[in-house]
Amino acid sequence: MKKGMLFTVLMTFLGLVLLASAVLLSSNAGHSEEIAARIFLLDRVYEISNSIERMLQELVVYSGVSIAITNTTVSFEETLPNATTPFNASMAGFKAFIESTYPSTRVNLTLLTTAFPLIITPYEINYTHNQLGGREIVILPTAVNFNRYSVKATFIENITGCPNAGTHSPPLYVEAFSPAQNCPLREVGEDTYLYTEYGSLHFVMEGGKLTMRVNGTAAHLITNITFTADPTTRIEVYYPAVASINFTDFGISKEGRVRIQ
Repeated sequence: MKKGMLFTVLMTFLGLVLLASAVLLSSNAGHSEEIAARIFLLDRVYEISNSIERMLQELVVYSGVSIAITNTTVSFEETLPNATTPFNASMAGFKAFIESTYPSTRVNLTLLTTAFPLIITPYEINYTHNQLGGREIVILPTAVNFNRYSVKATFIENITGCPNAGTHSPPLYVEAFSPAQNCPLREVGEDTYLYTEYGSLHFVMEGGKLTMRVNGTAAHLITNITFTADPTTRIEVYYPAVASINFTDFGISKEGRVRIQ
């Protein structure tokens, strides 16, 4: 009788051990599946981010703005007024493709297709437009952490008056070219005009902020922002955040600037 009871107790204990082991294995399996799913989604976020960055790097050419970077200078080249139709069409196609291919992603192009802001890092200088396709460029630094601005302007009609010489901190240097008359490189004051047969190019300095506006004419502009050489600093240009990626069930999301150069 005692042996029978002992056997029953042992079998019951063994059953409980097996049941606990099964529950533990099931729990571990579920946890492992969740970890695997999170790793997969993190890889997916990385893949989507890379796709967005590559496409936007290629599409910047349609903006009409060219960017060149050295270890001491960032140059922006464009014509004012800027033609926006090709860029806006390419951005609409980009948004449709990204959102259909990656349903977890939403693209907001409002700022990009209006002001087209570009951000120089690590100096946090914004090169933007009052309206992309309009007649005005605004460069707005968060601090005067650069050496100078220099602008080269080219016109198809003749220049009739060069900007007045002057000084400002930070300094602004301007040179200009036209078929019959050129303006040699010189430092100009905080509020000055360059005149042509058809209109003018207006320069306004307010602290470190530079505004350039064409009136009645078109100007091809190369704008250089010069820094002190620093071998520890890598200068890059970014778009602001234009896309958000969300996998809400797993608490995974990403939104941030997009490097274009």
